[in-house]
Amino acid sequence: IGLRGGAGGGSRGHNCVRNVTFRRAIMHHTFKGIYVKSQHSDDPEATAELTNIVYEDIDMDAPTQVPIWIGPAQEADSSKACSLVWPEVPFSKCPPPP
Repeated sequence: IGLRGGAGGGSRGHNCVRNVTFRRAIMHHTFKGIYVKSQHSDDPEATAELTNIVYEDIDMDAPTQVPIWIGPAQEADSSKACSLVWPEVPFSKCPPPP
C-alpha cells in the first residue's frame, strides 16, 4: 500500500498517532505512495488525532493508484470507508465524512 499512517476510528479513550517519521524510502510501482487515513466513528464524543507525521527524502516512481492519499480509510473492514478501488472503478463509492 505504501507509507501508511493514520488513526483508527475515534474513541472516548482518544485514539492517536504521534511523532512518526518515514525517511529515505524508495517506492517503485507502489499502489499508493503516501497514505494518511482517518476513520469514521458514530460516537459523537469520540476523538482521534494525527500529529507530527513527517515524510522525508521519499522517492516514488509510477504509483499504480495515487501518489498521495490524505482522507478517509479505503478498507473493506472500516465503517463507512471509501472503496479501495475508488475512483478508478465506475460506481465505486467514497462517502464524505459527516
